[in-house]
Amino acid sequence: MLPKSDVLADPIPAACARLGVGRSTIYREIAEGRLAAVKARGRTLILRSSQEEWLGNLAPMRAKRAA
Repeated sequence: MLPKSDVLADPIPAACARLGVGRSTIYREIAEGRLAAVKARGRTLILRSSQEEWLGNLAPMRAKRAA
């Protein structure tokens, strides 16, 4: 078994936990082509490199102005 740092892809539940999003978000992003997924013996895996790229492409939050 590989150390966690050497893992190349995560199953859906692990990708959800790692990215802090729900299953529906993961599947929507896959369908829209923004998150790369592969199938391995019936399991859907999300590439770690794709997770990092997806996170890096999110729009940054803007600071709220004080009232």
